[in-house]
Amino acid sequence: MKILFLTKNSWKTNWYSLWKEELKKHTEISFFGEGNKENPDILLEDLHKNNIDSCLVVAGLPTKKDRGRYLEKLIKVDTTKINILFDYNILNEKDLEREYWNGISDPEYDEFLNNMNFSMLIAFNRIAVNYFKNRYPVILQTTLSYSPDFFFEEQKTIDVFSSASTMPNLYPCRKGVNRFLKSLTGINLLTKHMDFNNYSFYIRKSKILVNSGNKFLTDCVSIKYLEAMASGTLVLTTKPTNLEDYGFIIGKHLVVYETFNELEEKLLYYLKNDDERLKIISEAKKVVESYTNKKVISGLCNKLTIYLKEKNDR
Repeated sequence: MKILFLTKNSWKTNWYSLWKEELKKHTEISFFGEGNKENPDILLEDLHKNNIDSCLVVAGLPTKKDRGRYLEKLIKVDTTKINILFDYNILNEKDLEREYWNGISDPEYDEFLNNMNFSMLIAFNRIAVNYFKNRYPVILQTTLSYSPDFFFEEQKTIDVFSSASTMPNLYPCRKGVNRFLKSLTGINLLTKHMDFNNYSFYIRKSKILVNSGNKFLTDCVSIKYLEAMASGTLVLTTKPTNLEDYGFIIGKHLVVYETFNELEEKLLYYLKNDDERLKIISEAKKVVESYTNKKVISGLCNKLTIYLKEKNDR
């Protein structure tokens, strides 16, 4: 299978860059887009000539610069077109017109999806699948995954880790949760926002990850759950709606809270009761072994290969 992959090239290490690096190991792939060096005209022509086992994959919504450079060529290229719904955030209806993520709004992404006439969308949760299933012909559901090279168990020297973006339009609860955690005495707490390398180091060193929900239509499992569990860190969070997609069971693989009082009670309990915390962590690590980048992307590529074969046989 050959893939032409439109994505912005970034030097920063993050879960998305690791995802792309793993994808390169499973298929023949060429990257183009802002920051990439490969010639898009040659790549698109080659893809057009070899479309029997090839596809065009677009990760999320391309930058305005890339859309201006490539949009007409992308629309016309005669091959299977797929969009990976990175950073497509489904908000409540009253928020759909509000711009976010550096000025990119849902209507802008929707216009791009409609213009491109994608034959498949790859979503990372069932909520996105349900949101799109009546609007586009094909949905392939996959799950989030993590890199085990960055997440493994280390000696725990930090009690509580609550470090993440606190953008109020997306995460209205996080600042309040961090303020509440800072009001507690006698715990070693880390809340500072940090880059990926520091984040991966400190989450491995922490006993408990505290997470709070977001402003999306429904709260979903985030990649931090997988990374924390793989690091031997207990996940203490507001309740996501798609736990069953990952096989997570409350009380067995993670702990949930609804109020600040409940958060404090459970936080102090699991810091004091190491055996209970370690029992949950042990069970969680067994589950997340199935969600490494290698396993998830290998499965995804197999599905894409089958899909392309069936599509071209029709």
